[in-house]
Amino acid sequence: MTIADFFDFLEAKAVQHADIPHDPANKKVAFYGLDDPYDLEEFDQALRNFAAFPAMLAELNEGELDDNDSANYTDTMMGGFMIVDKRRGKEPTRDVRHRCREIGKAIITQIRKDSRAGVVKPGEIVHMRINNVSYTPVGPLASQYYGYLFTFRFICPFSF
Repeated sequence: MTIADFFDFLEAKAVQHADIPHDPANKKVAFYGLDDPYDLEEFDQALRNFAAFPAMLAELNEGELDDNDSANYTDTMMGGFMIVDKRRGKEPTRDVRHRCREIGKAIITQIRKDSRAGVVKPGEIVHMRINNVSYTPVGPLASQYYGYLFTFRFICPFSF
């Protein structure tokens, strides 16, 4: 599984989710892949690119190669996505975060189903264990955006 595959798959999950608006013809995009999650300028630009919310921002943080003490080599890709939404008027922050958490949980659940069905990367085995998924609140971003960051691992076998 390549880095491009990782981002393409997450973009497909964002586009498929009913609560994330996606209409490229009207410049409403549902997804932004961050090349460098530590580059605050890129992060700020990503928020400006969204014309509608909630939205998904994805990042691939790090990875780990393992020989599993056998001839079964794995590449564990550790990444995540943020579901962020705009606060509506004087809406409580917890309501915004609750919306984002529910969307994130639905996407994580779909990713797990996709990994079991073999559709994360067709023709390759990609595992995703839901017991390794963590979520952390984010925000305020630009004083009006709140949400959750979900982190997970794709475990991909490889050989030399």
